[in-house]
Amino acid sequence: MDNNNIDQLEEMRQQMGQLKQALENQKIITDKALRRAMVSSSSWLSVFVKVQVGAAPFLFLILIMACIILKMSWWPIIVWGILCAVSVWMDFKTVIISKDKIFNLSFKDLRIFLIKQTRQRKLQALIETVVMLPWLAWYFYEFFRAISSDTKPFSMTEYLINLAIAAVASIIVVLVIYRKINKTTATLLHEMEQED
Repeated sequence: MDNNNIDQLEEMRQQMGQLKQALENQKIITDKALRRAMVSSSSWLSVFVKVQVGAAPFLFLILIMACIILKMSWWPIIVWGILCAVSVWMDFKTVIISKDKIFNLSFKDLRIFLIKQTRQRKLQALIETVVMLPWLAWYFYEFFRAISSDTKPFSMTEYLINLAIAAVASIIVVLVIYRKINKTTATLLHEMEQED
C-alpha cells in the first residue's frame, strides 16, 4: 500500500472513532434527559404520599369528633388509625419512585423495579379493599347504633345523605388517584421501552 492509502485509512479510523464518541455522547445526553423527564413526571407521586401523611391526622380527628358527638365506640376509629398508618407506610414502598432509583439503576433494573412496584400496588389495593369492607360494616353498625339513640343532633335522613355523598366522592377520588398512579408508571415503562 502506498502512503496515500494508509493516510486515508488512518483518517477514516479517526473519523469512525469521533463518530462513535459522538454517538456515545448523544446516548448519554438522551439517557440523562429521559431520566430527568422521568423524575419530573413521577414527582407528584411523592407529593401525593406526603399529602396523605398530612391529611390522615385530620381525618382521624374528624372521626374522633364523630365518636364524641355521637357517643360511639372508639374501637372502629382506633382500628382505622392503624389501617391508615399501614396503608401510608405501604404507599411509601408501592407509590414513590425515588430520584436516586431513577438516576442510579440501569433501565433494565428500573423496569423490573417499576413492574414489581405495580404488582405490589395491585396486591395492596386488593388487601385494603378486603380489609376495609368489614371495617366499614363495623363502623356503620356502630354509627347507626349511635344515631338511633336519643342523643342524635341531626336527623337520620341528613346522616344518610351525607354518608352517601361522602362514600361516592371517596370512591371516585380513590379510583382516579389509583388510575393516575398506574398511568404514570405505565408512561415511565413506555418511555424506557422507546429508549431501547
